Amino acid sequence: MTAMAGPSRMVAKTVVTLVRVWCYLAYPRQMLNFRRAVGYWPDPAMPRTSNEKYTWRKIFDRNPLFTLVSDKLLAKDLARQLCPEILVPKTLWTGGRAEDIPDDLLQGSVVVKANHGSGWNYFVHEGKHDREALNREVNGWMDRRFGRHHAEWGYYGVEARLFVEEMLLEPDGQPLVNEYKTYLGRDGRIALTFCRQLDGAGERIDAVIDHTGCVLTGHSETNQLSGNAVVPEQYPDICRVSRVLSEPFDFVRCDLYIHDDNLYFSEFTLYSYGGYPTMSNQAVMQRLTDVWDIGTSWFLTHPQTGWRRHYSACLRRLLAGT
Repeated sequence: MTAMAGPSRMVAKTVVTLVRVWCYLAYPRQMLNFRRAVGYWPDPAMPRTSNEKYTWRKIFDRNPLFTLVSDKLLAKDLARQLCPEILVPKTLWTGGRAEDIPDDLLQGSVVVKANHGSGWNYFVHEGKHDREALNREVNGWMDRRFGRHHAEWGYYGVEARLFVEEMLLEPDGQPLVNEYKTYLGRDGRIALTFCRQLDGAGERIDAVIDHTGCVLTGHSETNQLSGNAVVPEQYPDICRVSRVLSEPFDFVRCDLYIHDDNLYFSEFTLYSYGGYPTMSNQAVMQRLTDVWDIGTSWFLTHPQTGWRRHYSACLRRLLAGT
């Protein structure tokens, strides 16, 4: 076997089998978490489904960009660089401890966030908050390292910071609900857009818009999906901006808001729902799989070292034959 020829298919399959065994020995909790969340045992060495590709990304893809975009503050800067027209909620303060947040910032409508995790948001609406409870909860975030439970590697190197961000409001003064999360592969291929809206009665609904712009029904990993969602007039702009923002990635979720008919950047998401997004509509799940080409990932397009170098060559060999 020469370097030019690359590994034979038989050698490649053997190496991938050994790597598969290694994954189960090195990451048993993640394999079990996958089985519980998705319902089957994953193939983390030769991933075929989108959920398996998330698991593969966690274990192997050490793209330095992942640490940058997992930092909620630095992600704002990257979004502005990629798409200068995009609006971003104002950052009003940054610091290390909740006690240092100025009292006057908490008299209006703001969101207290931590940059090194997901879902760490404390909403202060019209100054209503319990400062002692706020300090306790927010400082608790600072004492934790996010992503360990599901091996979300991108968060590991983020330097923890707190920040206070302006709260975007609906016309009636309530916190903004109009949110659109678009999943994209390389070359801006859209899989779907998960959206959150208010219906005619003012109730929050969740829905999915497919890559053709049609509203789908069914249920996701967390909620029943409504068929009553309205595709917004700005949807072509959501797609266009998301494509621009997704350019550096082989697969990413771009989260945007619509506020006063303008698009605002929210965040990039590399491990959606911990890497276990599921939907009852199998055509949607297949679309998620199809648009994500791990052959364009950082791991498979940059030189690796040690045994990972041989594994990457073998994986490329097998991917080329599928």
